[in-house]
Amino acid sequence: MTDRRSQYEGIDDISGDEIPLSTPAVLPQQPGDPGYQQIEKKKTPPFVVPKDQSDSAVSTGTPTVKVHAETTPMRQIVHPEPKPEQMQIEDRDPTRMNDLVKVEFGDVFAEPEGIRSFDQIWQLSFSLFGKTKYWCYRILSVIFAIPCALCWGISFACLQFDYIWCIQPYLKVFAIKLRPVSVIWSGCLRAIIDPLFESCGKVLSHIRITIKKDI
Repeated sequence: MTDRRSQYEGIDDISGDEIPLSTPAVLPQQPGDPGYQQIEKKKTPPFVVPKDQSDSAVSTGTPTVKVHAETTPMRQIVHPEPKPEQMQIEDRDPTRMNDLVKVEFGDVFAEPEGIRSFDQIWQLSFSLFGKTKYWCYRILSVIFAIPCALCWGISFACLQFDYIWCIQPYLKVFAIKLRPVSVIWSGCLRAIIDPLFESCGKVLSHIRITIKKDI
């Protein structure tokens, strides 16, 4: 097979009539043809056996499993555990649940015009009210906060256990038992009550009221 470029070598003027419109099909080149280039085939990566596994397999006599080099390990699905509630030191009432018990001196005591105590007595009362309320609450919380937290924790745990293992299954049983009653009741309504009220509606729909005003 000759090279296609050799057909027109040495020709200066090439007209359209001399060149065929349809070019011959290019046949695959053979190793003996000029201009032959060998195309390298892509080689797949070899199978690789880890060294530690091969040594252990040889020592124990168990068959080895070849692992492809490009294979990726299977991703393990890990379900995140529920995060516990985080304690806030600065803002201890983020939902403003106990704003009702937030009482200041001005919310309780007030002297109208014309009825005034001494200024020193008023200032001392203001200071004693705030400090007494503050330190009395702290002393009571030191004594009773931990036992109350323990008792209320047990109480709410029992309440949750009761709802999960007693109340919710009973509600499910009650809903299952009421299912046939609801089917029967809806069938009775469609068979008896619906035709009755449709008939009453048709009868009352033909009533015409005319009002005449006598002059």
